[in-house]
Formats: sequence, C-alpha cells, structure tokens
Amino acid sequence: MTLRRRVGMAAGAAVAVAVILMAVISYLVVRDQLEGQVTNALRAQASAVQQHPNIGSFLPSIPASAGGPAPYAQLLLADGTVRPIEGNLSLPVHPQDLAVAAGNAPPYTSDVNIGGSHLRMITFQIPGDFSGQTVAIQLARPLGTVDHVLRMLRLILLVLVVGGTGLAL
Repeated sequence: MTLRRRVGMAAGAAVAVAVILMAVISYLVVRDQLEGQVTNALRAQASAVQQHPNIGSFLPSIPASAGGPAPYAQLLLADGTVRPIEGNLSLPVHPQDLAVAAGNAPPYTSDVNIGGSHLRMITFQIPGDFSGQTVAIQLARPLGTVDHVLRMLRLILLVLVVGGTGLAL
C-alpha cells in the first residue's frame, strides 16, 4: 500500500471517529436536556404542592408556560394505601416509594412503563398526615414526545454518521 493511500485512510478514519463522537455527544446532550425539562416540571409542581398541600380534590399546579400540571397523580400513605387524585393510571408503588411516604427517604424520580406508556414519576412527602399516617404524593408525566424526538434524532444522526464516514473514507 502506498504512503498516499495510508495517509488518506488514516485521515478518513480520524474524520470518521470525529463524526461518530460528535453524533454521540449531540445525542446525549439533547436527551439530557429533553428529559431534564420533564423532570424540572415535575419538581416545580412538587414544590408547589409541598408549599400548599391540599389533600383532596385538587393539587396546586404550575402554569402551562412551565410545563403545566402533571396529568397523573396519586396519594400514597405510609402503609401502602393508594388514592388516585388525577388521571386514569395507577402508578406503581415500589419499596422506595413507601420509604418516602414514611419519611425515611428523600424525594426521587424514576421512569416507569404502564400499559405501553413511558412516564417519568416523582415521589415526595408532603407535610401533615392523612388518617394518622404520613403521606407522599406521586406525580407522573408522559415521556412519549421525548422518546419520539430521540428516535428521530437517532435516525438522523445514524444517516449523518454513515454518510460522513463514507465521504471521509
């Protein structure tokens, strides 16, 4: 193999590596930003609920410009009793959720799949009690639009990586 061909192959390989790295970094940054927006909206509503808890017919919400209220919410008692507040999905209850309700764990977020829906859920304790028990609230938002954007981004980046690598080589 001639020196010219070896240098060309090395340069093409370097460009291919750079294109792949940029695609991976771009995807990770966009994913973190999109999922972070959903998490921030959940945390904002959790903060509003903690400042003005009203267990019953409604929960304080955040304005639409900040993401609007979570479409799914339920009350979780320390004994594991669940009382729906908003939406028609029953959110899952894990041991960590019960620990939050009992006051033994900090608030946390998690991703759950319910009936084919991908949701981001936050579980946090609220002040006071309900029927003599400490109480947590679970709020959830769908991640379907985020997942759709990420699928499209993966496809676009794949095309760019294959095309860029092909051109470089």
